[in-house]
Amino acid sequence: MGHVDIEDLPISQELMAKIRSWDEEYQATFNSDYPPDSVFPTLEAELRHKAEGMQLAKSLQQELKGGYMIEYWP
Repeated sequence: MGHVDIEDLPISQELMAKIRSWDEEYQATFNSDYPPDSVFPTLEAELRHKAEGMQLAKSLQQELKGGYMIEYWP
């Protein structure tokens, strides 16, 4: 199916806010001129972000039940 806007999903406002915040953190690191240069300030910050993404994916799958299959690729 590809990308789905979280606004279109039947999920809690709390989870939606967490996903937005997580995405904003990533977007702050993104170098649109040359994406391979996109980096987090520290390795620890990158690892924390990836772990948080995994947890958000699990929470998203729980809230959506069987309606969607969530895949997370850090």
